[in-house]
Amino acid sequence: MALTYSSWQTALSTLTAIPTTNADFQAILPSVIDYAEQRMYRELDLLAEDVRDSSASTSTGNRNFTLPTVLGKFQVISGVNIITPASTTPDLGTRNPCTPVSRDVLDMIYPSVTGSGLPTMFSYFSQANNQTNILLGPWPDAVYAVEVIGKIIPAPLS
Repeated sequence: MALTYSSWQTALSTLTAIPTTNADFQAILPSVIDYAEQRMYRELDLLAEDVRDSSASTSTGNRNFTLPTVLGKFQVISGVNIITPASTTPDLGTRNPCTPVSRDVLDMIYPSVTGSGLPTMFSYFSQANNQTNILLGPWPDAVYAVEVIGKIIPAPLS
């Protein structure tokens, strides 16, 4: 028998002897799921494995790059590769690794779109927002596929 959200909810209700229509039961369900997911992450040690996600591309003349979230939310970035030639997938192109630097270095060396080219450096930008954005330098002169390598938190089951 396939387990669905509805059948899981009914089973949990039966085990706890609380009706599924109970407002408190409904209110606590998201926390129950989050607790179970966090426990799985710890026990399976999913954060010990790096993943590669190349589902996003740069924008010409824009140094801001939003990290892809297809596989999950990146928590730690261990590498960024720019794929050449432009608009080529990683397996068909050449991986050009970027060096991690501080935002101050990028602001000093590449202060504007002038001198744009193939990015060779990256820096975290929005660390307060779970590091969802990085900055590239020099500013991209074309649409390049970007391969991000790192540790993720998988998409929630809920």
